[in-house]
Amino acid sequence: MHSTYYIMKQLSSGQMSTRFSNLVNLALLVAAFCHDVNHTGRTNVFEVNSGSELATLYHDRAVLEQHHAAYTFRILKKDSCNIFANVKADDYKELRKLMIANILATDMK
Repeated sequence: MHSTYYIMKQLSSGQMSTRFSNLVNLALLVAAFCHDVNHTGRTNVFEVNSGSELATLYHDRAVLEQHHAAYTFRILKKDSCNIFANVKADDYKELRKLMIANILATDMK
């Protein structure tokens, strides 16, 4: 989370030549915040080797990262947690795609 914030701050201050759109910034921040939501305390290797339900569900690929992404969107679907309720449908699709890609990118394999 802190690294994401630092990079975004550098970008917005002009210290780096690239700038992200507000939508990308939002996706990065929320993904960074949620990238380990509902973590099992185990590794992907453990999940796969133990044949856990998560490993089965996610076909042994980036098991925990896929779980974190899915769990995040389950939470965000709740009316009391839907911070994206007023986001346009096209923007939401892009936001969701970016968030999932960024959460999956935390798989260190």
